[in-house]
Amino acid sequence: MNSTEMQSRIHIDKNEVMRYLGIRGDLEADQIDILIDGCIAEVEDAATPRHALVRIPVSIDAADVTLGPIRTTSRTLARHLKGCSEAVVFAATAGIGIDRLIKRASVSQLARTAVLQAAGAAAVEAYCDQIEQNVRREEASRGFAAKTRYSPGYGDFSLEVQPQILQLLNASKQAGITLTDGLLMIPSKSVTAVIGLEKVS
Repeated sequence: MNSTEMQSRIHIDKNEVMRYLGIRGDLEADQIDILIDGCIAEVEDAATPRHALVRIPVSIDAADVTLGPIRTTSRTLARHLKGCSEAVVFAATAGIGIDRLIKRASVSQLARTAVLQAAGAAAVEAYCDQIEQNVRREEASRGFAAKTRYSPGYGDFSLEVQPQILQLLNASKQAGITLTDGLLMIPSKSVTAVIGLEKVS
């Protein structure tokens, strides 16, 4: 399975945007409804989804997890990958265009900035869902069951592993994702994750 770029347009679930914003139930204020719809449309237009992925062997010794050339210590990751002999590691981004939208809005439009942030987060998660579904379908044909994705920052799976993941994937070239000294990914609406693969008997 090679690094690839998915050309499909991201569709953002409005309910997910509302969840990120902490809004529950039906919207009563028409202006808020219009603002969210408008921001979703802007983010969908600005999104340029790309990702890179690789399938690698997995070994687990207590809390020590080896993912190909990457070694990390994480009890929660070890539990999540229990029974897996391989994994797909990927990095995905919704693109730098969303960051530009947010930066412009942040000068004077605080409410719109918050909605754009939420829509951007929903966008990259929707794209990760697509990737996970594709992996699940492809791996089923090989006789593997794919577990749900697990990202650095979950449980005790440290963000310190991010540089190794991005280097393994050559993510700067393959997906346009880089990392700051503070381990923040650029574009900001980017995700790395591990999908465990368990052989089905």
